[in-house]
Amino acid sequence: MDAKQQIESNSRQKKVVFSVLLIVAFGLLAYGNSLNGKFIWDDDALIKNNVCLRDWSYITKIFSGNVEAGAGGKTSFYRPVQTLTYMLDYRFWKLDEKGYHLTNTIWHISAALLLLWMADILFQDRLIALLASLFFVAHPVHAEAVSYISGRAEPLSTFFILLALILYVKSLKTEKAGLYFGMVFCYAVALLSKENAIIFPAILMLYHFGFKGKIKPKQFMTVLGVTAAYLALRFTLLKELLSYNSYVPGLTVESTTLLERLPKFFVALTGYLRLLILPLNLHMEYGNTLFSYTDIKAILGIGILFGSLIFAFKKRENNTLVFFSIIWFFAALLPVSNLYPINAYMAEHWLYLPSIGFFLVLSQPLSVLFRNRKFKIFAAVLIVLWLMFLAALTRRQNHYWRDPVTFYEQTLRYAPDSYRLYSNLGNAYNVAGKTDEAIRAYQKSIEVNKTGFEYAQPYNGLGVAYYHSGKVETAVVMLKKAVEINPRYPEAYYNLGQMYKILNKSQESLEAFEKTVQINPLYADAHYELSTAHYQNRNYDLALQHYDLAVKLGHDMDAAFLKKLEYYRH
Repeated sequence: MDAKQQIESNSRQKKVVFSVLLIVAFGLLAYGNSLNGKFIWDDDALIKNNVCLRDWSYITKIFSGNVEAGAGGKTSFYRPVQTLTYMLDYRFWKLDEKGYHLTNTIWHISAALLLLWMADILFQDRLIALLASLFFVAHPVHAEAVSYISGRAEPLSTFFILLALILYVKSLKTEKAGLYFGMVFCYAVALLSKENAIIFPAILMLYHFGFKGKIKPKQFMTVLGVTAAYLALRFTLLKELLSYNSYVPGLTVESTTLLERLPKFFVALTGYLRLLILPLNLHMEYGNTLFSYTDIKAILGIGILFGSLIFAFKKRENNTLVFFSIIWFFAALLPVSNLYPINAYMAEHWLYLPSIGFFLVLSQPLSVLFRNRKFKIFAAVLIVLWLMFLAALTRRQNHYWRDPVTFYEQTLRYAPDSYRLYSNLGNAYNVAGKTDEAIRAYQKSIEVNKTGFEYAQPYNGLGVAYYHSGKVETAVVMLKKAVEINPRYPEAYYNLGQMYKILNKSQESLEAFEKTVQINPLYADAHYELSTAHYQNRNYDLALQHYDLAVKLGHDMDAAFLKKLEYYRH
């Protein structure tokens, strides 16, 4: 390498380092204050109450059950890699939320860095790659996937999808086995991070179609083989997970046809474009409403879809970036397009992977403007101001995720008829010791529920709230109503057992705790209560058995009680 080449190489390296540092800086600027957030909503089931995080012996359960199995929950989501990352977090942070938020931020910045690498490889334009990555890392629409700990599946799957694509493209140009096996591994990890990774073969087809690259049968067939193996796993060994209702109870009472659901996708497209251009009024809980084809947002969405596709195919020959990016956007939205019924018509975190296409398209004209000497300063100022605006909005949005009470109160402004939100707000009030507010929230949840589906959670919450206000008998009535509505509700049985214990109804208490562990064998507190109950009944073997289970599952050890039990162990 001569001196000129060495200088050019050093210059390229400096530009890469500068780009990486800039992306990291904007990522930390945008999400630095998210570290103060608390556990919210699904965080309880996925982390706080998930006993699988506490011991490596549960690794088989993580890979054989749904994402909420460690807390006794049932869902159709199979994301063992997401749970594994929480397990690693638990080793470092236990239940300190700051550590989990830090990990989310690291995954998000890492995904942005891979976007930089991927865009540079595909389009050979470092400025476009840098701008797209900066917009991606700073945009507030991603707060739902980053500031919300349970949103981690999005940056996880996106990271491995991008890395798999990079390795795939590189493997087409070389026979190195490491690239080939690395691509296969990354795709498999992406699938085990979130179900949307199944679109990866479509992304590869888009790459070959857009860049007119020749398909190597070995690489592509391997990807199809991994896809087939994943589907076979879901429909055979993990078939039970598919039977779990992924709908939010009561939001979708009747089955719908594809033609009835399609307007949801068109309305969502209009909403997604608005969020990407003007990211204001961000929130959870968009609902699962059915829309008419004559709805103005549906009409706009139809125009956006077909107008974008026509424009993309017109640009295929002379602007590969525009073609690739637009098709990427719509392809990445396919898994959440309601072609198959899902639990909402739109959600902000569903934009995480698709938004890459939008940011790439946006970056191209800005790069042209920046490279024009007449407009260079104007373009630079415009880009910096836009990035600072995005980062400021993201920091403000992080406050939305800072604690459960704030989160539910603000979300109810956008979804005032959501009985789930009122019930969860009641839970947050209960934890905060605001008993009267909790009771009103639970009662409001019952009042606004017009779905015809009786919801057990507010009755369980009312039981806890009435107990806190000293009305134990009323608490029992509410808890009985909860288990009547949902006979598979372990928390309600546990709370009922506690009420019976206070009322000195030892047999009823014992039966309630036994029902709790029958439904959820991982319920540590119920095992402990069973241990004390059996000890009082002089069933020492059972008392020891349940005590050992309680300790293994993470219950705080009662040294005095253990000392009594140890006398009978030998």
